[in-house]
Amino acid sequence: MPALLATDPEAASGAADPDPCGTLIRVFTLGRAVPASALAEALPTLTVDGAVALGLVRLENGRAGFGPGLGADLGASGRQAVATCDLRPYGDDAHDWWVASDLSELAVGGPLRADHVLGIGGASTTLASW
Repeated sequence: MPALLATDPEAASGAADPDPCGTLIRVFTLGRAVPASALAEALPTLTVDGAVALGLVRLENGRAGFGPGLGADLGASGRQAVATCDLRPYGDDAHDWWVASDLSELAVGGPLRADHVLGIGGASTTLASW
C-alpha cells in the first residue's frame, strides 16, 4: 500500500527516525501500530499517557509497523501504540477541529461492526451544509 511506504521512515527518507506527521497518519488513519517512542515525539504536548487516558490509543507489547517485515524492533521497552479510533483534522472557513470515528475496514482488516461510527465524508458534509 503506497501510504504505508510513504509513512515508513526508512523507506521514505532512509532515516531511522519516523516523521511525526507520518507517525500520526500511520497510527490514526492506517490503523498500524507504531513505537510508543515515535508517538511520544509526534504528540509532545498531549503525550502518550494523555492519548491513552483519552482512549485514543492503547499500549501493547510487541513489534510496531515500521520497517520491512513485521516492523521495527521497539527496543527494551517493547511498547507499541495502537489506535482505538480514526482521528482526523477537519475544518471549514470558520472552524478547525478533530473528528474521531471508528477505524476503517482497511485499518481493522475485516468487515465493520453493525454499530460502526463513520467519519466525515461526502455524504455527511452535504447533510451538514443544509
